Amino acid sequence: MNEQIEPQKTNRLVIWLFDPFTYIAGWQALLTGLAAIVITALLGSVGNVHFDGVLDMHIGAKAPLWFFVVEGFMD
Repeated sequence: MNEQIEPQKTNRLVIWLFDPFTYIAGWQALLTGLAAIVITALLGSVGNVHFDGVLDMHIGAKAPLWFFVVEGFMD
């Protein structure tokens, strides 16, 4: 009579969105994050778009590429 109910299978998309470290961890996560920072810095330098907060973006003055990279690491 004490049947255990099998837990519902979680949708993989939900796991990817809310807990990506289930699939990506360690060096792979570090390199993915660094690649995202560099790509964001390159795109920002082309359009003079400053990502100066986690969810903050402003169009601003021209700046050298290193400035955009630093903004990414500061975020």
